Amino acid sequence: MTNLSDPQRRCVIDELLKRSIDGELPHETQRAVARHLGHSCSVAGKIWAHYILSIEAGIVGGEWQSRIKQNSGRKRKDRSEIVELLQALPIEDRSVERRAASLAGVSRHLVRSLVEEGGLS
Repeated sequence: MTNLSDPQRRCVIDELLKRSIDGELPHETQRAVARHLGHSCSVAGKIWAHYILSIEAGIVGGEWQSRIKQNSGRKRKDRSEIVELLQALPIEDRSVERRAASLAGVSRHLVRSLVEEGGLS
């Protein structure tokens, strides 16, 4: 299942707020809302918990937007810089991929993929 968009998250919060009684959810409400909207109950629970924490922190209207934005995840390393680092090593240190990776401060997987791509010999 993909991550929910901000309008979908807002829809979950709106539905939970409609069914809440003085800020408390009756038993099985999260599950019922999740099934009604076609999501898992853990998703509704996480959105509600994040919303309640933001309300308690004093944020007016609560925080319901996704914390995941477009460029999430690990950023790619510039491979040309890594190739230069590896080529600057003495030839005897480059003969073993494991040693070259540790001396250059990169992963063995990255060294192996550079060798397979032909960027490094």
